[in-house]
Formats: sequence, C-alpha cells, structure tokens
Amino acid sequence: MPVTRAELGFTFGLAASLGPRARRVALAPGFIGGGLGDAGLFEAVWAALKPGGRLVANAVSLGSEAKLIDCFQRHGGELTRLEIAKSGPAGRSGKVFVWRPAAPIIQWRVTKP
Repeated sequence: MPVTRAELGFTFGLAASLGPRARRVALAPGFIGGGLGDAGLFEAVWAALKPGGRLVANAVSLGSEAKLIDCFQRHGGELTRLEIAKSGPAGRSGKVFVWRPAAPIIQWRVTKP
C-alpha cells in the first residue's frame, strides 16, 4: 500500500520552494534521490518534514555516503547497502558471461521523532 503525503508529513511544496535543484532530486515526497552534496538540501528537507514523517535518501558517491552516515549517526533510522550486478560478456568470444557490478547504493530510512 502506498504511503500518502499526509502519512509522510511532507508536501510537494518543498520542491517548489527550493527551486530546480530540489525538483531534480526530490522524486517523491520524503525521498532524496541524489544531490546530498548540495549545501543545505538535507537540512531544508528535514526541517520541512513533520514529526512522524518518514524520509528515504539514496547515495552512490563517497561524499553522499559520508553525509548519509553522518545523518544516520545524528538522527537514527536504518542504513542499507544495495549491490546489483548484471551479466556481461567476458573475453572476445562472447560465449562466456560474468557478473558486472554496478556502484553500490546506500539507502537511509528514518522517521522524524
């Protein structure tokens, strides 16, 4: 069952108030899909989140991962590391396949007290 905006305690108005940068990264209410290195982005989202609201943030870069770990240490929640690999050819024959790993994704989920 999808989580409603009311359950998140978050509105789409935040994306409008933060401008194009937030519209680029705020793919859904309470979700940060990138841009954690942008100064003040997390702080603005956290300030707009009402008590009981849930936030999910993803990171791929080392800088964004460090920011998520810092947020996790300050606010609690749960960190998850997701690793995905796709099959791809090995060598020139095209007959042997191996796993080709993608960059890991770090996900932080938290409910604001």
